[in-house]
Amino acid sequence: MKVEAAGYTVNIKDYVPRSLEKDGKIVFTFKKREPEGYWGTLVARSQLTGKDGEQIYIAVSGPGGVCCTNYSIIDVSQERPKSIFHSEDFGSFRDPMEIFDADGDGVYELVQFDSCMRYFMDDCGSCSPEPRVHFKWSKTKRKYLPARGIQQDFVREGMSETAKWIVEKSKEFKETREINAMVELNRAVLSHVGNLLHIGEEAEAWSTLDKYYAGNDLAKARREFKRRLSRCKFYQHLKGKR
Repeated sequence: MKVEAAGYTVNIKDYVPRSLEKDGKIVFTFKKREPEGYWGTLVARSQLTGKDGEQIYIAVSGPGGVCCTNYSIIDVSQERPKSIFHSEDFGSFRDPMEIFDADGDGVYELVQFDSCMRYFMDDCGSCSPEPRVHFKWSKTKRKYLPARGIQQDFVREGMSETAKWIVEKSKEFKETREINAMVELNRAVLSHVGNLLHIGEEAEAWSTLDKYYAGNDLAKARREFKRRLSRCKFYQHLKGKR
């Protein structure tokens, strides 16, 4: 299968982009992905890095039914095409990418949803933390890299409301000791802590976990976070350990 974009031909096989072609010659080869399980590919032209930039933006669905939504972004504004984002370098992600301009400079930031905590402490997949991760364009390195301290306004507001809800739910649980209230509270706490950790708010994250996680599994939850974070590619990049 061949798709035209930004003056190039994207060669696709088994729903995975394989190479870029121009004037009948292969001028770029994509990184290899897992060998099977993909089920959809979308190709478009974009200008994520500003009005003078031009990219070929590719969303690849799969492998598998629920994971993942992978992205390749190739800059074609200069003579030689260059990969500026390959999502699997930073982990496995679900849900479509969100794109926003954090500081209004015309250069867009990227958001994905990290699946490194899926089935946290044997809970259901959709009940587990799925933190937003943010990528910012680096002018010096000319690629998108993990970033801390940036959020969409609606996400920031939502996290503020979640923090208030956790306080109120914690009071309710202390009064009722009702099991469903505990489950609901703990899932909210874990999700909130995951989001805080992935934007670099370490102190607030651990403080929230220690103060509001209910029941007898606090130590277990802390250990599980540490274990998951040690294998989370995005978090390790954010901490400068990869």
